[in-house]
Amino acid sequence: MAKKTYRKTVLENGLVVATESMEGIRSISLGYFTRQGTRDEDPGVAGVSHFLEHMLFKGTRNRDARQIASELEDRGGSLDAATAKEFISVYARFLFEDLELAVDLIGDLVSNPTFPEEELQKEKGVILEEYREFVDSPEEYVFFLLFRALFEGHPLSREVLGKPETIKAITRKDIVERWKEAIAPENSFIAAAGFIDHDELVAMINEKFSFPKNEETRWGEGQFPEPGFYKESRPALNQAHFSLGVRIPPYRDRRRYPFIILNSILGYGMSSRLFFELREKRGLVYSVTSFLEFYRDAGVFGVYFSLEPGNLDKAYKVLLDELEKVRKNGIREDELKRAKGRVRGSLALSQESSSSRMSRVANYELHKLDFLHIDEVLERFDRITLDEVMEVASEFLIQENYGIGLVGPESIMNWSP
Repeated sequence: MAKKTYRKTVLENGLVVATESMEGIRSISLGYFTRQGTRDEDPGVAGVSHFLEHMLFKGTRNRDARQIASELEDRGGSLDAATAKEFISVYARFLFEDLELAVDLIGDLVSNPTFPEEELQKEKGVILEEYREFVDSPEEYVFFLLFRALFEGHPLSREVLGKPETIKAITRKDIVERWKEAIAPENSFIAAAGFIDHDELVAMINEKFSFPKNEETRWGEGQFPEPGFYKESRPALNQAHFSLGVRIPPYRDRRRYPFIILNSILGYGMSSRLFFELREKRGLVYSVTSFLEFYRDAGVFGVYFSLEPGNLDKAYKVLLDELEKVRKNGIREDELKRAKGRVRGSLALSQESSSSRMSRVANYELHKLDFLHIDEVLERFDRITLDEVMEVASEFLIQENYGIGLVGPESIMNWSP
């Protein structure tokens, strides 16, 4: 039997510490995560979670911004942060002998930020530039339109960055209130992987982390709308960027496993069905891929491609035909075997990285699921049958359930599905 390397401790304040130990390496990847993301914000201060992430690095009661940036970097490590629809995180990768320094640094960022007013005003300009860059990147912006098409009126439709008007209006008081709510220990966890001693880490976290009092936590829920179609023109563009998606079950649903296989067959790499039909066989698109996103109450299966606008009608018809073929006829045994091989190889290779292992630990804890060791995950994929893939395809790949986002030159404004 494989050695069990995963451990989990729940501290008295409710904070979870989850680790996976790795032998034969010298690195550790460690992150603080809160289950509060942009979907849980007050819409009146949309983007405040992302703004909070930025402001955590602007100084604490013990460190200024330069010290925060340099302490791990000067020892060959790295420190970063991220905001998503369902979490905010601060994470680091470093040599195992720098564990105490890393825990002290991340604990200081989370527990003792000062949110200086002068830095807040400067950071507004930085975030507004980030927003403009996002709007000017059609290959990113099209997914914002897709999520509007699938979730308009629901918190999952919100853009992580917020809106220019809300970014400009955010105050220091808004940041402090979001900090108190988001980092409440009962909503948070520490995930780590690498050459690490679990008990030693728990002792350090008990010492280095403290949390402000939180009165109440807001959770962004809502009803799902009928899927729609959203498009925007960009006169400077020559290509159109198209994304189609459908709502599927959330991460906790075990049907995510056959969906991962289906996604691999349809849009993973140059051997996928969609790449062959849309690019190799017909030359209609430049790039094409399929993707999966999972959240606490829903998931998304989607397809993205970029192309010359004049090919949009043909490419859309081929895409619908391919999805319908899978829905009606399922997949072949050889496709299932190759997809399992791709998944197995990808998972096995990820095991060599402490960052990937930390992300796996975090993902299970984010969704409050029991941790599965890699052998258990591989076994689940090995057991997937043709019928299971057929079942999810036939239930969810229905044209009436598709939402669509489209960005391109002015000519695309005349197109409709």
